[in-house]
Amino acid sequence: MATDIDSTARSTAVPRPPVPSSLGLTTDSTVPRRFAHRQTTEGVFVTGVARDGDRLVAVGQLPRLHRFYNDTAGRHHDTLLIAEVLRQGVEVIAHALLEVPLDSQFVLRAVDVRVESAQATVVGEDTAEIVIAVPVDRVRRNRRGAVYAIDGPVRAWIDGRPAATMTGSVAFLAHDGYAELRSGSAERVLRARPELLAMAAPGAVVGRHFPGNVLITTPSGPPQDASADVLPLRHPAFFDRRLDHYPGMLIAEASRQLAVAAMVVHADLDAGSLRTDAASMDFVSFAELDAALSCRVVGWDTDGSGQAVTVWAEQKGQVVTRSRFVLSPEETHGPELGS
Repeated sequence: MATDIDSTARSTAVPRPPVPSSLGLTTDSTVPRRFAHRQTTEGVFVTGVARDGDRLVAVGQLPRLHRFYNDTAGRHHDTLLIAEVLRQGVEVIAHALLEVPLDSQFVLRAVDVRVESAQATVVGEDTAEIVIAVPVDRVRRNRRGAVYAIDGPVRAWIDGRPAATMTGSVAFLAHDGYAELRSGSAERVLRARPELLAMAAPGAVVGRHFPGNVLITTPSGPPQDASADVLPLRHPAFFDRRLDHYPGMLIAEASRQLAVAAMVVHADLDAGSLRTDAASMDFVSFAELDAALSCRVVGWDTDGSGQAVTVWAEQKGQVVTRSRFVLSPEETHGPELGS
């Protein structure tokens, strides 16, 4: 199931941003929930999709009062929120523009999101419009012409400014194929572990205000070898529909929380001051609901002006996700690649 992160080189020439109004797109209302594989309207951020020449375009609005994604003290839109909008945009494009059946399962293989301009992600006083574009030539079809995957790069603009680029791959599995792949897993449920819930990390350590948004236990060990357990919580931001496994974005967030906590201790920083400049996730296998899931720091290096922390999520002694996060204090601006 695992693949290497898409190695497509980022172009040095930043393409022009799509103009939603010229495509008949607005942010007046969201797309149908089923297109974004969501049960709740509050979890849908995409408001429309259209074709723009050799690009497939999605537009959305970044939330300002979301119980999870806005529960930070930072000045910037969360990079993992941008990743979620990009993920949803690809899903909606696949269903609405590429005739991928609605009962198809989307399986993330690898994702690499990098902020191109920190200034473009600063939260302003007004609502922020996000536009993403998928090159048509990155759509993968089988011999019958059916779409089975989309590869990166996918670009994002916030209020017309280059903001982020995502590379990676998402595959679309037919219902029967997915059912066969997950045979025997459908009835698995999260195992209650009250002893872990009592060990939840303080919100201030992982960059959260609301205790319910903490996904890991208090880390143990030195920063460069820290580890923590993932709390067995059906957090509604990730479990807003029935799932037979831990969702990839929850594992990514739990891993990022451990990276933030390690950075806080290492550099004596306020977690709220840390900005995520890049996040890459390689999803090796499914993480089952009925087994303990943990994270540990396995790498520590520099990336530009930021600190890169590599975290592995593990279950039953096997790696299920490999993640790497580039964290920078908000006082530093890092490279303005898209400026």
